[in-house]
Amino acid sequence: MICVPIKNKNENDLIGLYENAQGSADIVELWFDRIHPHLTDEFLSKIFRIKTKPLIYKFEGNEQNLIKLLNCKIDYIDLDIKTSASLIKSIKKNHPEIKIILSHHDFMETPTLENLKALSARMIKKGADIVKIATTAKNTGDCFVIFSLLEFLKAKKQRAICLCMGKFGKLTRMAGHLFDNYLMYCPL
Repeated sequence: MICVPIKNKNENDLIGLYENAQGSADIVELWFDRIHPHLTDEFLSKIFRIKTKPLIYKFEGNEQNLIKLLNCKIDYIDLDIKTSASLIKSIKKNHPEIKIILSHHDFMETPTLENLKALSARMIKKGADIVKIATTAKNTGDCFVIFSLLEFLKAKKQRAICLCMGKFGKLTRMAGHLFDNYLMYCPL
């Protein structure tokens, strides 16, 4: 699947970008917490009136927005691995139709494959429907660590989004689908 992330802070521009993204993406990720600290019912009504593709809510800590969006028929929620287990359990219990993406970003390096396997196991135990791990590639070899992680998770039948950030990580962002990455990010 191709996912278009939208982080635009201007509500009016966002509506147009969202409509355009749905024309070319399989799924759209909206960073609602960056758009507005307190989402209005009017704005949410506009978004969900034009929604034609699955939607990921990239949660960044605004609990007021979270409560509103959980009741708006989002399809996925992307939560940081540091999110409390009680919040994850509550979402699973009260909104079982929403798939939980637990994510971890390492902005310094790509850990060893063994460390990434252990991290993914913690994410699964915590309630991840989809494991998302983004690391920083310091060389092309780091891409093959991520591909190995994808192969490992695929063998376990665990859906995953794994990639490397940075210039050396381009290979994972372009070829991850060949290793069964659940989705690939592509700017509009």
